[in-house]
Amino acid sequence: MAGFGTKPGKFYLPRANHVPPLTLQQQVFPWVEQWEERVRLLRQGKVWSEGGLDQEDLALEGFIKLIKYLRVVLLQDMAVLQASESLFPLLFSTTN
Repeated sequence: MAGFGTKPGKFYLPRANHVPPLTLQQQVFPWVEQWEERVRLLRQGKVWSEGGLDQEDLALEGFIKLIKYLRVVLLQDMAVLQASESLFPLLFSTTN
């Protein structure tokens, strides 16, 4: 992921070989699947009141793809950054 190949070479990121579980991905930007479903229902002719959209929105479809990609990258990066939690105390805070 992250725009780099998964095989060793010029630009290799070992963490790109590890795709986070879908259940973990869905905890980041949890609304994505709802909008993805709306797009799917639009293709079946459903309008907003039926769970779809009132009109086709190619920008929305691209945005959904981008967000799904970025949440994987974010989780991959968080796994690496977790070792440096002293640099990001608010991000990895365990207190409420």
